[in-house]
Amino acid sequence: MNKKLLIAVAAIAIIAIIVYLSVKKEFYQEHTGVPVDIPDGVYNILNRNNKPLASTAVTPIQCKDYLFQHAVPSKATAWRVQRVAHGVVMLKKPDDKECMYTSPDSSIRSYVINGSCNSKNVCGMTEPTSTGELDERSLHTYFMILQNPGGKHYIKSMSNDMYLSMDDSLKLVSEPDDSSLFTFEMAQ
Repeated sequence: MNKKLLIAVAAIAIIAIIVYLSVKKEFYQEHTGVPVDIPDGVYNILNRNNKPLASTAVTPIQCKDYLFQHAVPSKATAWRVQRVAHGVVMLKKPDDKECMYTSPDSSIRSYVINGSCNSKNVCGMTEPTSTGELDERSLHTYFMILQNPGGKHYIKSMSNDMYLSMDDSLKLVSEPDDSSLFTFEMAQ
């Protein structure tokens, strides 16, 4: 009788381990997603409440004259998605005068570029280096787009591996949740 009981307990333990591992794997996939290429273009990026992605904190850019100009963020709500590598993009306003970045204090901000600045790569390198690697100095302007099984997307900062989250305001979180899910709709 003890042998049958021992076999039954072992079988239950094995089944419990299998169920635990499969649930853990599903949870991991649901919350991290897989890298996905979104075609270059202008998109309305909307949170779960259909509010457009918006960074309210801005940083003016010094250009060739080395003077800070008054920073006026774009009134456009859409973002131009520019592919850098598989699943990795830069997020810019359609006029290329504003781009999103992760600041050293782990907040999300936008660089605002004054009208007279037309220098190339102000927001970072738009393609991998000659060795095929992402430019280390541009990581703060790179974001990985991850698609979860439900079809929505997470936006992950490449500089600190945190996820964009937006309810009332835009912020970075270490673990994604429902406020980290965004939809990408082609702008008209």
